[in-house]
Amino acid sequence: MPGGAARTEQEGIEEQLRCANPEKGQAGHGIVTRFAHLLSAFFVREVLQAIFLVYLARKSTTSYGQFMLAISLGQILLFISEFGINQHLVSLLVRDGAAGALSRVTSLKAGLLGLGGLGIAGFIFWQDYSPVLKTVALILGAGVASTLLPGILSPKRGPKLSDI
Repeated sequence: MPGGAARTEQEGIEEQLRCANPEKGQAGHGIVTRFAHLLSAFFVREVLQAIFLVYLARKSTTSYGQFMLAISLGQILLFISEFGINQHLVSLLVRDGAAGALSRVTSLKAGLLGLGGLGIAGFIFWQDYSPVLKTVALILGAGVASTLLPGILSPKRGPKLSDI
């Protein structure tokens, strides 16, 4: 029945509009509520991180030092591969369009991540750390650097204007 299909399609569109523009009485859809959720998640993460680091430092200062070295090496790798590129990407997207700029920036990030990873691995082996420290530093450094991988592996996926 064509009228029924059109009616359900119309109802579906109205439902999407209601979800996109919630009424003031609905809880959980306001900007303040979303901000409160993000802020509380940030504080929970920071508190758990502080508890973990204090526990690790009290349990074994050697393990704490190894952990901090590994995290620092990962942060250096992250800094090397992201240094100023995201700000430059915005101007490229405005000027050249999404397709060409995104592929160029993605290949640049992948190259910097690879070169930085080789540099960090070379530094770890050059310092002649113990095998356990080498393993911890490489694994945690790679874990920190892996935050770049979703953007590098699938550059076309990302937030859309409709998601904001």
